[in-house]
Amino acid sequence: MPKPLIQKILLFPISVLLAPIFVNAEVVLPPPIDPNIMKILDRVFIFLSNIAFAVVPLMIIWAALIFITAGGNPEKITKARQIILYAVIGLVIILFSRGIIATIQWIIIGPT
Repeated sequence: MPKPLIQKILLFPISVLLAPIFVNAEVVLPPPIDPNIMKILDRVFIFLSNIAFAVVPLMIIWAALIFITAGGNPEKITKARQIILYAVIGLVIILFSRGIIATIQWIIIGPT
């Protein structure tokens, strides 16, 4: 390939990218995620978190019933403690997930 052709091929993309700087134009890029999609995902998250907030107390009650009816059986007591532990861990994840989602949105879209 002749050198002038290579120079033209390389200079064209660079000139297209730098053209707004030379004409003092502002380049506005759209957000990478459509705000309507974010609203839909937000509603889905709220729905799922409401279900989770209803399930966590039921799991703790279920674990309490297993603990009460264990009758000294170490396997059932361990099972009840694990259910309570996992329910509490799930509740903490649900509580922090809203902040995590807001942080990711702030990183991707920017402050609103």
